Amino acid sequence: ETVHKYVGKESSGREFNEFSLNEQGKPYNPAIISGALAVVSLIKPEESNEERFAFIRSQWRRLSLGFECVQFDEEAYEMEKAAITRKWTLGYLLL
Repeated sequence: ETVHKYVGKESSGREFNEFSLNEQGKPYNPAIISGALAVVSLIKPEESNEERFAFIRSQWRRLSLGFECVQFDEEAYEMEKAAITRKWTLGYLLL
């Protein structure tokens, strides 16, 4: 219920990386990039970015039954970092 205060529930029929909002100014659902950004902002917002990242990684490890397959991909990070302006802009729109 908390998540859906910020993110819709309906399928959008849009590409996962399309930046779009529904009529209420919310991302259509958590599976598109705008929804994912809104959802991740709800995870331990009172903690530092480093603590939040460590928590998210620990949860992925727990969900993968402790396998060490969950790793940080430096190349993917650099690609995302290069395209971050659009995501920051969307984040500000969601505030």
